Amino acid sequence: MKDVHSRIMAVTDNLGMERPVELGDVPMQVTWPFLLQKHLSKTHNDVEVMSLSARARTMDSLPDAIVDAAKTKADIIFAQIGIVDCFPRITSREDKEHIGKVSPKLQNLLWQYIKSNRVQIVDEIGCVVYTELETYRR
Repeated sequence: MKDVHSRIMAVTDNLGMERPVELGDVPMQVTWPFLLQKHLSKTHNDVEVMSLSARARTMDSLPDAIVDAAKTKADIIFAQIGIVDCFPRITSREDKEHIGKVSPKLQNLLWQYIKSNRVQIVDEIGCVVYTELETYRR
């Protein structure tokens, strides 16, 4: 067992975690917290990189995630969350929630229509972002 002097906690969204084939097929060995540990181990054998990752973690959930990370008594907490939250979308979270309540067949029809008519929908109603860019910058 190595003698750990520094602990780094990576608080991440799904970009820092392994994913099964249906969600992108990303093995643990290529996630950035794993690669950071591998890189640091070459010159700093006393550093431990831990990961507190969650799917669908957004900037809105960052304060709670930081509280959880602080409980680990890490020396450094590194947050990588919300990059895709700023991406323009044509449906809000509420829209997705409502669509999720209908039958799978109707869901497929709705999503096909939305994807096929994206340009027209954006022209008519504009885009939605989950996290405003200014919030992300803060």
